Amino acid sequence: MDIKETDFFTNFGLFQKQLENDISPNSPYQCNNEVIYSSSLEILQMSLRSVSTERFYYYTNLIAKMLQTPDAKREMIEECKQYYRNDQCELKKIDKFVNEYYEKHKGSAIWWYTHDSFLYRRLNDACRTEDIDLIYTFRNFISDLLQQLQEEYKKFYEDICGVRITVYRGQWISSYELKQLRNNIGSLYSINTFLSTTGDLNVALRFTDINCECSQLQAVVFQYNIDTSIITKRPYADIRLLSSKPSEEEVMFSMGTIFEIQSIEQKAKDDGNKNCTYWSIEMKLVNEDEDERIAPILKNFEI
Repeated sequence: MDIKETDFFTNFGLFQKQLENDISPNSPYQCNNEVIYSSSLEILQMSLRSVSTERFYYYTNLIAKMLQTPDAKREMIEECKQYYRNDQCELKKIDKFVNEYYEKHKGSAIWWYTHDSFLYRRLNDACRTEDIDLIYTFRNFISDLLQQLQEEYKKFYEDICGVRITVYRGQWISSYELKQLRNNIGSLYSINTFLSTTGDLNVALRFTDINCECSQLQAVVFQYNIDTSIITKRPYADIRLLSSKPSEEEVMFSMGTIFEIQSIEQKAKDDGNKNCTYWSIEMKLVNEDEDERIAPILKNFEI
């Protein structure tokens, strides 16, 4: 087993400088870009990114494992209050979060993330736009969320190991993004945020029912096929008992979970309207340790 020397940083400037050195062209962290399709950074709508040597993937893997300090919590709250400084409603929600989460019941990260509030929106914006500075600011909550999801994954794995499950996520993506995905069936993608899915296809389809007159957007439903016998380093679990929306039968995946695109086809919605269609994007969970395409890359990401 290879033993790697690990440094811990509490200053983001030093942390970023070291990462830039680590992923310089002469760094051993660099891999053959032809191994796995590398997406354009113009893609900002989806919760997916090609598994590649892009800095975002490397940064988020390390940020999630950083040591937590008292400053981490303070920095996150200050950032949120500054962003919502003119929104009294959200400021009250932030104060409520501090009181109920940090002072009373810290083991509720999943509930707060699934709650439609400042926390979900700011963290999702950071991940969607690959804002590493902002993601770093949320490192304390990311760590808590990962820890709770890991605890639930252990229970989930014991209960249904060996069962194949299918979950869905409906959304709108750009025509450009859809074209990139269609051209890369068989490629590997990782999710760049904590991804909420549902076991009910009809629930997923409701997220594509919003009237959209923009010709550059396409309604899609991601279908994730999960072989639960695969032991993954990226936890996922049924969170309906912990979610703020228990009726949606949510299964949450942690950022960095890797899937392979299996197929993409256009389907008609079962509502009698032949003109009402969506794109079904079928994906399967990948075993990071066994897939020969990604093992060399992920080995270098470990700390």
